[in-house]
Amino acid sequence: MTKIVNAAKTLLLTLLLALMTVLPAQASTGSYDLVNQAYNAGQAWSYLDVVSGASSAGEAMTQYFALNPELASNSQLQASTLTSLGYGGKANGFFDWFTDLFDWFSDKKDEITGPDYDDAGIPHDAFSWSQYGMNVQQLDTMSVNDFELCLRYTGPWLRINMGTDEVAESNWYRLEPGLNKLSQASARTGIAPNLVVNLSGYSSYSSGDERLLSSLSWQEKSNRYQNLSYKLTTKVKSLGWENAIMEAWNEPDNGAPLGIGVAHDTNEFKDGLISLLNGFSNGVRAAGGYTAFSPFMTLNDSKIEVVKNVWRATNSGFDYFSAHQYDDDAGKTKYWAAKTKEIIGDRPVIITEHGYQSSPKDADKYRRQAWALYQGFGANQLKGVMGYVYASDHTPWVIGSGEDFFWKVTHDSRP
Repeated sequence: MTKIVNAAKTLLLTLLLALMTVLPAQASTGSYDLVNQAYNAGQAWSYLDVVSGASSAGEAMTQYFALNPELASNSQLQASTLTSLGYGGKANGFFDWFTDLFDWFSDKKDEITGPDYDDAGIPHDAFSWSQYGMNVQQLDTMSVNDFELCLRYTGPWLRINMGTDEVAESNWYRLEPGLNKLSQASARTGIAPNLVVNLSGYSSYSSGDERLLSSLSWQEKSNRYQNLSYKLTTKVKSLGWENAIMEAWNEPDNGAPLGIGVAHDTNEFKDGLISLLNGFSNGVRAAGGYTAFSPFMTLNDSKIEVVKNVWRATNSGFDYFSAHQYDDDAGKTKYWAAKTKEIIGDRPVIITEHGYQSSPKDADKYRRQAWALYQGFGANQLKGVMGYVYASDHTPWVIGSGEDFFWKVTHDSRP
């Protein structure tokens, strides 16, 4: 009980400090590691008890060192305060700092509640370049150089999205120029991309085929989805991408208009999605393509059973299991990867979106989440992980010449 009370007290003090302090930068990875080491040595962040007069977390830490001279001898810990900058670019300030503190508290809570979400041993190192990549969207406006940066900076995995309306209308104004430029980028860099093409029943480009025409029955939708998946697979292969992985419906459990239009906790959702996925895999396989499962949003207790049921009814049609993972706690990511592995067996896995909504520019969080997925699924089973940020939508800070960011996930210095 004493531990729980102390944990609650620590959370309250953390929240108060967060409200009082607006920092210009996020915590460095080095200082974060060392502070955790200090905690594990029994020197928990008791400096929070004396921060009422501190103007910043850095000043609070200075006060802590004054009270704990045995730690003051660690010059690196002194120098790397919470106001230091971890990766050389402008940070998200208060929000990144706050989430770092919250992550720290979550780690300490895990020590009390049990080991399920333990993130001990999840590295801060650069993630494996060969297993990483990102999403792109505006294929028609991205330059060959943009595609080159995606491949060099992040890795060979690259994912695009096509709407069923585009395919139904044979509207290839994004697909054809985009894949042509990707081919040029591949030739220039010598990097062979692992291309993933998602086909979903919605599109931000027109409303002609919204959710595969909601007036159709599920069987009619399945038949239509089968025809469109065949058509798209045939088109992608004709453009020279014989080994492209065709991925089923993006986040079917998302809210309208992005999902399939039915709440994920209903029988209609399960039955409707099974029908759609069987149609999709039949169409892709008929065209000689490779298939990936429909990626759910972040897996959790409320969704794992429906994922299990849908997978059991459709998995024979899929070469890869695909999912998305958004969670600010790397320990939870590892936990859910391991739980998912129990469902899918040894089927190869691709994580086609992952990231952090609370701190989208914190490269260390991307690194640790990717490593958590690697540890949870295993080195042989996890084939690729793709950052959620659409490069073409956010080029200036993702792969641009200024505040570019994504290379920091897979490299310690810009390639």
